[in-house]
This record gives sequence, structure tokens and C-alpha cells, in this order.
Amino acid sequence: GNAYAWGANGNGQLGNDTTNTKLVPVPVVFNLQLVITGVKFDTDSGTNLTRGDGSSVIVTTPAHAPGMVTVSVNYTLGGTPQKPDTSLRYTYTPLGVLPKAGGEGILLALATGMTGMGGVLASRRHRGETRQLFHASHE
Repeated sequence: GNAYAWGANGNGQLGNDTTNTKLVPVPVVFNLQLVITGVKFDTDSGTNLTRGDGSSVIVTTPAHAPGMVTVSVNYTLGGTPQKPDTSLRYTYTPLGVLPKAGGEGILLALATGMTGMGGVLASRRHRGETRQLFHASHE
């Protein structure tokens, strides 16, 4: 599981963070930093890619029809581009669906709003009838 190298190391090619010649094998240090360079949702690129806490990124999803899509993550490893990772999935939900309410959630919101409006209209009518009774004659 370890790599060793030796020889003339004038340009640091041994990978041991020095430029000294080594006549015996020395452990090689690999600095293969992974950097995410882009994210696609199906064929559409995400925008506003920003680095998170070191192990994550934040990206704005493009507009897309509802349903599940493949997420392709482009990245480099030690500065060398790698084959995109396509193992992730993302689900776009339809507009109008309330979180944790399912597809009927919007109907519930509309019904609640209509009930509330009916109460306001009934209250106004009741106040109008009350005013009319104050002006009625008792003959």
C-alpha cells in the first residue's frame, strides 16, 4: 500500500517534497486533492458553484420538469480531470406541492383560504343586518 522511489530528484520528481538525490528508496507523498469543477442535472449545468466546508459544494439547480434526474459531478484529482461521477440522483418536485402535504396540499390551502374568505363575507353581512335593525321602526 506504499510507494517508494529513488534517484536524481532535481525537479522533485520523487514526490517526497525535496529536490535532493536519493540513493535508497524513500516513501513517496501523494497530494491528490479532489476539486469539484462542475455539476450537471441531466444535461443542464448547475450555476453558482461555491465551495462548502471542504467536503461539499453548493450549486443552484437549473429549471427542469418534475421527476428524477441523473446528477453528473465533474472533478479533478491532483489537478487531473477525472471521469464524471454519475452515481447521484436528484428529484425535482412539481410546483404547487406543499412540503410534507403531498399533491393534495395545494387543495387544502385553497379550501382553507376559501373558508376564511366565506367567514369574512358572512361577518360583513351580519354587521350590515345589525345596523339595519337599529334603524327599523317599532310600529
